[in-house]
Amino acid sequence: MEQKEIIEGNKLIAEFMDYRLVDCHSPFLGKKWTKENLNDSPLYNLVESCKEDNLRFHNSWDWLMPVLIKIQESYQGEEHHIKSCELHDDITSMLRELKIEWVWQSVIKFIKWYNSITAVAVTPNEVQK
Repeated sequence: MEQKEIIEGNKLIAEFMDYRLVDCHSPFLGKKWTKENLNDSPLYNLVESCKEDNLRFHNSWDWLMPVLIKIQESYQGEEHHIKSCELHDDITSMLRELKIEWVWQSVIKFIKWYNSITAVAVTPNEVQK
């Protein structure tokens, strides 16, 4: 994987986990990740102090497992679409291989799909608000 792909994928995961980039106190410090309700976050000690491009979802099971738990929960809450089942099965099979890179890539595929169906669910009236 190229560094640009890793950075973009990790940003996508952080946003899926409800983190947002905010400016630090000083413009010299750049941006950092934060979440509105940090007490609910299983990633609190990991992501909160991270600078914009220092996320580790691609190479740390400690970072990636809470994401898999959220995917499992969202999968159970969604109507079971064929695509959802395929992506869920893809993640499950990659977990059996215990290769974090493969699981990470499957997670990215799932999040892109999930974001596409949730974006469609937003009505034009909700966008204008």
